[in-house]
Amino acid sequence: MESSGRLPDPMKFEGNLNENFKIYKQNFDMYMIATEKDSKPDKIKIAMFLNTIGGEGLEIYNTFKLAEADKKDYKKVVGAFAQYCAPRKNKTYERFVFSSTTQAKDEQFEHYYGDLKKLVKSMNMTRRKTRL
Repeated sequence: MESSGRLPDPMKFEGNLNENFKIYKQNFDMYMIATEKDSKPDKIKIAMFLNTIGGEGLEIYNTFKLAEADKKDYKKVVGAFAQYCAPRKNKTYERFVFSSTTQAKDEQFEHYYGDLKKLVKSMNMTRRKTRL
């Protein structure tokens, strides 16, 4: 038997979109579990997601260039929103931050090394093969 739950508030499309989407998605996931709709077919989950995200979210969804098969895949629809809301990265700035990072006098090497690894991940750099 499906239980009732409070519908999540529509997503806010102003301010930090990435954080707003994470909060909306978390609320939506809890709603789906609480109402036992998390096991429904993708078609129903997509309709619930688009219905609760709000009018602006639906307008944004209509701009996505998803294949017809992807429009019927819940994970791909949610992934398209996650990608839309993800912050855009400035590669030049990310590289500047990485190259200007220095180890503080009292900072342990392991902490500094961990910070460098995080910066490399944020730049999405891949290792280059070099010839000796």
